[in-house]
Amino acid sequence: TCELWLGAGFLLALVAVLRLRPGGLSRPMVAVGMLALLGLAVLDAERFIAAHNVARWSETGKLDTAYLGTLSADAVPALVDLPPAVRDCVLVDIGDGLATPDDWRSTNVARVAARAELARLHPTCAVRR
Repeated sequence: TCELWLGAGFLLALVAVLRLRPGGLSRPMVAVGMLALLGLAVLDAERFIAAHNVARWSETGKLDTAYLGTLSADAVPALVDLPPAVRDCVLVDIGDGLATPDDWRSTNVARVAARAELARLHPTCAVRR
């Protein structure tokens, strides 16, 4: 995303130079940066990564559960489609990071939803990493 933002900045600078008006690049750069941040928020990167890994697992049968266990609560909705034996170990690892409750200043919708999903599924894992 940063590389795309920098590329957009170079294009904006090139257009400004070609138009012989090099001033005023700060507003377009801030606007492009805000659009990039909004795009990342809409994409929900960790959920996207988890969904991609689950899709690849369904094709190849290979899954990096150690990595998936390091993702945040955002990934939980994409991981519930895994078979219980695999899913539970990943969700237990993610649940360990959600063990401490949030106070009012750090309340997060994804963490609340993940805690509810974990409470519904009651994941257990015999093999702890």
